[in-house]
Amino acid sequence: MSFTLLVYEYCLTLSLEVERFWSSKRLTWSSFLFYLNRYFTLCGHVPLLAEYFLDLKAPSKLTICRGLLSYTQFLAMVVEIIVGALLILRTYALYAQNRKVLALLLAVTFVGIGIACWFILIGKKESRGLEDYLAVVGCPTAVSQSNALRYAAAWSGKLIFDVLVFGLTVYRSMTLRRLSGSSVLALMLRDGSMYFGIMVAATLANMLMLVYGRPFTRGIITTPMNVVSSIMITRLMLNLRDPKLTAVLPCSLGTTLASRDTHILSTIQTPSGYVETLPAETINSYCSYTY
Repeated sequence: MSFTLLVYEYCLTLSLEVERFWSSKRLTWSSFLFYLNRYFTLCGHVPLLAEYFLDLKAPSKLTICRGLLSYTQFLAMVVEIIVGALLILRTYALYAQNRKVLALLLAVTFVGIGIACWFILIGKKESRGLEDYLAVVGCPTAVSQSNALRYAAAWSGKLIFDVLVFGLTVYRSMTLRRLSGSSVLALMLRDGSMYFGIMVAATLANMLMLVYGRPFTRGIITTPMNVVSSIMITRLMLNLRDPKLTAVLPCSLGTTLASRDTHILSTIQTPSGYVETLPAETINSYCSYTY
């Protein structure tokens, strides 16, 4: 189901990716991370098909399954790190490249990664289940209650990070909208709220399944959660390059204004008569992040 959703979403958004990313001649950090999230997640989940449907005999299957189970944990961690990096860049741009905000986000990120690694490494390796169930297709493994609690604690770092990013997004968006009523900020607030709601629900579901699930059902939400996280951040990036926003907010004008005075408000009149007012420093930061 997870792999089908990932491939289906890729097919749905490929035309948008070509239009809004492939046409760009520059490779920025945001576009690099976009491609990395897009294709590493897509290709990285292919080996999981072997984990789910592998049909070999022991002892070769036992060795392969152990490797695939370790790979699954590695994949989940890397995907979340890539998504987290994109969220950090997005929030950093929203705050006009404020280094204090960047330092806060990085500190929470590194602490969360450290806690996750510590909880995972101190857990005992699971061997029960593999030898007894090799006749079954795939690589089933039982997760003990003690290790499940460690994994749930490890995922709590992601939950804290998502709450922080959402709080910063809401605060910044509401503060600037008092000045401008910007459609750009409305978009970022809308997308940020949707991402926060969906990912918090998925993370909580994963943690609850780890704590209350049975030995062979604990952790089954991890892969769907990773896929949804990757899809959501892809949508956020594609929406920021919507041509409608580009028409309202030309980046060349924003950069020019910001270079003169980072405190002035820039007002842009479009051919349709729509007026967009934003702090010039926010326009400059938005354009740097998006393009």
